[in-house]
Amino acid sequence: MVAVSILFMLFCSSSEPTDAFLVDPETYILHPRDRLQLVVSGIEGFIQDLVVNSDGTMIVAIGGQPTVPEPTTATPGETSVITADFTQGIPLGVVYADGKTLRQVEAEVAQIVRKYYHNVGVDLVMVRPRHFVISLVGEVTASTPVEVTNFWRISEVIGQFYLTEIELTPSASLRRIMLIHPGGEVDTADYVKFLETGDYQYDPFFQGEGDVLLFPPMEKTVVIRGAVEGLRTQNVNVAYDSSTYLTSKECVYEILPGESLKDVIEQAGGFLPWANRRNIQLIRDGRVIPVNYYDTLLVSELVLQHEDTVVVPEIRNNVMVTGAVEQPGSFIYQPMMTAYDYINRAGGITERGMADKLVVYSAEGTVRGRGLNVIVERGDIVEVPSMTLKWWQDYITIIGALSSLTAVIIAFTR
Repeated sequence: MVAVSILFMLFCSSSEPTDAFLVDPETYILHPRDRLQLVVSGIEGFIQDLVVNSDGTMIVAIGGQPTVPEPTTATPGETSVITADFTQGIPLGVVYADGKTLRQVEAEVAQIVRKYYHNVGVDLVMVRPRHFVISLVGEVTASTPVEVTNFWRISEVIGQFYLTEIELTPSASLRRIMLIHPGGEVDTADYVKFLETGDYQYDPFFQGEGDVLLFPPMEKTVVIRGAVEGLRTQNVNVAYDSSTYLTSKECVYEILPGESLKDVIEQAGGFLPWANRRNIQLIRDGRVIPVNYYDTLLVSELVLQHEDTVVVPEIRNNVMVTGAVEQPGSFIYQPMMTAYDYINRAGGITERGMADKLVVYSAEGTVRGRGLNVIVERGDIVEVPSMTLKWWQDYITIIGALSSLTAVIIAFTR
């Protein structure tokens, strides 16, 4: 019997919430429908579910479920002891919780509990944040109410679309989303920028019942065509070339005022590995403007305009082998092959070839590496320099020729 009592005391003294939801008690503001757990630790410890009622009050009780009839005696800033209702548990008191931080309410609850229990610890933890319904309007296929919590951000609702029948129309803006609150306050969200940067300033929280999420139509757009990743847009067409084994994409992106070519390429997730960055074309009003993406100043300052088209060409799907090889030419690119592999395809190095001086150039003209073990990429050029003289043949030949010439000269001078 003593052992059982000790075990009971140990259990009560280490009481912990069964399903705590991590929040900052100093900043989290309680509102109706927030569900909490009262954790009293000590010899007489216990755990009790609590809920903030629709009038902002919260019953502090032992036993029963948090469906106690809502009292009307509590007023903001006050606590009171109420008559016990044994059918619903044993009420100890009531606090007004609406609009207060979790820490403030915890202190008020502790005052009530310690009137009846001495030498105990009192903690109030979040179990289930309040749920409420918001409306989706604008460029959506169905204006369906959606249940969220005040811990949800706009990105989490968009992320749930694939689990529901809700879809955005192709013209929906992901850059100028509006979160309209019942009081008229409006927060704006930029889902594309949030995905790109991870900055939560572009992804606000929902606040409560009656919030409306508006997806307006896109205003100013550009088309990016070619060797780009094509991320962060719902408007992507993919083309596959079976002859070159390359994939290209055509994507529509909404642009905001002042955004540059660099900004939009980054929003698109960057280039595919076979993008030819030196020969990008910007098509504007029927004119073709060549752009070298390695010109960082130009790319950062080149502001895009509505209906611009950006074409990112592909590097050819072959490798050139030139110089002192038996059969110079073009060979189909194969991933992870080295310069040595392509030289073998070209019949090997000639007698005058200098394997130790081999250079691999990228399609954009930069040196990728030197030597036979360099991994060759799509569009690279493998160049094997040729010796001008080979000491064990050419020098002997030259010396022999000079000797013969000397002998002839001597013969003529006698």
